Amino acid sequence: MRLAVIATLLVFARPASGAPPEPWRVDRLDLVLTVDPARERLGVEGTLELVCEVEGAAGPTLAVNARKPAMRFRRVNARGSSPRVSLDASGPLERARLERRRPCAKGERVTVAFALASAAESSQLQLNPDAFYASWVERWYPVVDGSDGPGSPAAPGTTTFRLPRGWRSVSNGALVERREEGARVVERWQVDAPAARSFVAAPFVPARPVEAGGRSIAFHLLRSRSTSDAQAEALAGALAAMERRFGAYPYPTYHVAEVPESAAFAAGSEQGFIMVRSSILDDLRGSLPLFAHEAAHGWWGNLVRSEGPGAKMLSEALAQYGAVLSIEALEGEGARNEFLRFSRPGYNPLQCALGYFHIWREGGDAALASLADAPTHHNLSDSKGMWFHHMLRLRMGDEAFFSMLRALIDDFRGREIGLDVFRQRLLAADPSLDAFLRQWLDRTGAPVLRADWWSIDRGKGIEIAIEQLQDGGPFEVPLEVAVATAGGEVRHTLALAERSQRFTLPMPARPLDLRLDPDDRLLLWRPAYGPRPGGSPPR
Repeated sequence: MRLAVIATLLVFARPASGAPPEPWRVDRLDLVLTVDPARERLGVEGTLELVCEVEGAAGPTLAVNARKPAMRFRRVNARGSSPRVSLDASGPLERARLERRRPCAKGERVTVAFALASAAESSQLQLNPDAFYASWVERWYPVVDGSDGPGSPAAPGTTTFRLPRGWRSVSNGALVERREEGARVVERWQVDAPAARSFVAAPFVPARPVEAGGRSIAFHLLRSRSTSDAQAEALAGALAAMERRFGAYPYPTYHVAEVPESAAFAAGSEQGFIMVRSSILDDLRGSLPLFAHEAAHGWWGNLVRSEGPGAKMLSEALAQYGAVLSIEALEGEGARNEFLRFSRPGYNPLQCALGYFHIWREGGDAALASLADAPTHHNLSDSKGMWFHHMLRLRMGDEAFFSMLRALIDDFRGREIGLDVFRQRLLAADPSLDAFLRQWLDRTGAPVLRADWWSIDRGKGIEIAIEQLQDGGPFEVPLEVAVATAGGEVRHTLALAERSQRFTLPMPARPLDLRLDPDDRLLLWRPAYGPRPGGSPPR
């Protein structure tokens, strides 16, 4: 594998349908971060504005950390409360319980002030002399701890950085202030819509933003690159292409922030920017689908969140299809089809048809409706899952397909959606999609065809014999065939539905050659994808 892409998705916890509301809601979050590269330490201070949602609720309780005990409480206080900090003996969580002298009244507002200091690092919280970065997934700032565990990390407010001279920051929202304060530089980011906070701070070279559609796009780099302007222009074009299909992008900016090559991930999608490892930025062609994929998470994964079995089909797979749409708009249908089939140099070679059949041969296939967190499931969602959405689009037509996606965005923005709801929406619009959805979502595999043909009626016709070799029964697919004749190419669509079928077609002249699916409309095995998958696909 040439590249392993890790995409960070924003999937926020919320009570299940019908469950009682959580006792406390975050109304505002203001953070002040002190970045100290010399000592490799991060200090975090701030305030949380909370609203009591349940009459008589106790608490609130704040929690930090997700994977490792990276941040430690140094101070917590709120009027009318006594703080008690404790460690979770079974994991990395540290909790600050604010024991109130009286129960809260519904609608009561409480301001909690806190201070934390770094105590360790984690995979997406790194404090290095050359760069500090943290993703919200590490829970590096306090969130409200509810009955179902830590709640949503998203809130409006500000994020202020106290940086060494020569350093700059990238975070959520818009940069509204930069000033010198003694030996430090202070930068303040304004977050108007609720956002889960992430950041990168480093001695970035000054960024030249590209303005596109009223949005600022900038590359924040550890060193100058000749490709950055072209990449920013390509990213602006990709966002414009996806906005035409999905609707307005949810954030006012889309920055790309370089992180050192030592990062444990290739790229991570945050709300309004992405973190990208240094080597990824060196290739213009390979980085386009990566940037577009991460930007597409702004709609699929951030704005509309997915849950339950097969949830990756509404996050990873649709984000990957955003990359397909971007390549189609910027480079044409030929480049789009090449990407669908073979990926491209500099991008993950498993996230295409070639990669899917490799995963299948290696025993890693699974039904798309069952995708969760198994080792192969991310690549399956970005290979076969991408193809599912492409085939669904071609079957429904552009107007119906993208109208359906925009309706989902309108109806589920800020909420979670399951694959079952997606399926119900499709069937309500077109009941004839039932067989298509069952065979592409609920079973493994794909068509593996063997075709033979011969001329008949003294060259005035052709007979085609097609056998489906995959285990698990035949697929029902419309298979277009292109027959080369002495008088030109002739195309027909064959209705495949059985294990073995024969078709007799008239020809204007003697047939010379036969091609299956000449326009790459179907995910089916081709010799260019390696040996035919053998044996029964694992369930």
